[in-house]
Amino acid sequence: MTTFRRNLALPASGPVLLFIACSAPILWLIAHGGLMALPLALVFLAAFSGYAIALVDCLAHGREVPVLAIESLNPTHDFRPLLAGVLIGVSLVLCETALGSLPVAAALLVIVLVLLSLPASLALLCLDERRITAFSPWHVFRLAARLGRGYAVYAAVVGLYAGLLVAASRALSGISLVLLAETALLSLAAGLGGLLYDQRSEIGLAVHSSPEHDQARAEQADGRERERILHEAYGMTRAKRADAAWEALSAWARDRGNRVDDLEWLQSRTALWTDRRISARFVQEIVTGHLRLGDTTSALDAVERWLAGGDAYRAATARELGRLIGLARLSGRAKLGEDLLDACGAAYASDPEIAGLLARRHAPDAGNDR
Repeated sequence: MTTFRRNLALPASGPVLLFIACSAPILWLIAHGGLMALPLALVFLAAFSGYAIALVDCLAHGREVPVLAIESLNPTHDFRPLLAGVLIGVSLVLCETALGSLPVAAALLVIVLVLLSLPASLALLCLDERRITAFSPWHVFRLAARLGRGYAVYAAVVGLYAGLLVAASRALSGISLVLLAETALLSLAAGLGGLLYDQRSEIGLAVHSSPEHDQARAEQADGRERERILHEAYGMTRAKRADAAWEALSAWARDRGNRVDDLEWLQSRTALWTDRRISARFVQEIVTGHLRLGDTTSALDAVERWLAGGDAYRAATARELGRLIGLARLSGRAKLGEDLLDACGAAYASDPEIAGLLARRHAPDAGNDR
């Protein structure tokens, strides 16, 4: 409902405010022009209804707030404003007929149902290319049901606006009241577009732009960039420039914050290359990353998977090696600790901690220490 609430305030800024401001002199001419201003009034009504429909349509599909186009003054360009007028006219006739021919309670029920269904009917004009569905009670009810609680909130806002306009009519008159009503109607049109956009998943609406689309496009761009840098690095390894390939890949990962998921992806892809030294260095980076995040289980799992493949492994530092061996023993994976000592112990034999571990291994009671 975030977009719905934000869109209710759209008449206070941007193209909607400009449309309302331009309406004031036109309404003054209509009010003081008598019968001569009747054509101008019809043009204004066409422009207003066309802009309101465009507002619902654009905002529902995630597009920018529209500006008034000259095409909207041509009724043959878009029949939706005319159909919207027919819908409103039919609704008014139904309400008047109910008041004249039904008991008060039944008439009020009909009026409430008609007024509740009108926003959904107008929404169908914008969503469904089969414009006739806007006149179908079944399609109207189904859309309202899919919108669920959001539609109930929108109906409450419509009732609130109506009450405020009735109250304002006691203090305002003429152009001021018309401008206020115009602002309220455009606010409701923008709110309806926002409601449809917020509930796009529930009603199956394909939108032009949304957070999901933006994320998908970002992921596609990210995927293309990943493949590009990987392809370039692979070319470097084929040219016997493994160090340059490592620098290119590690710089890319570093620019992205050395995220573990990036490192794991690079390691899995470079593991398929003939020269597996780069993949081994990424395993080292992955283990360091997991330890930095406190995910010791994943760090040990990464080492174990790599050693299981028969590949050589070297911890980043002697301190990290000692920590991994200690964690392996504490977690009941003593064999992994011994395998780590076999793989890396000689490289860090000058470190006092690692030297101590190697010494205890060769002591007569080494078996007990384990």
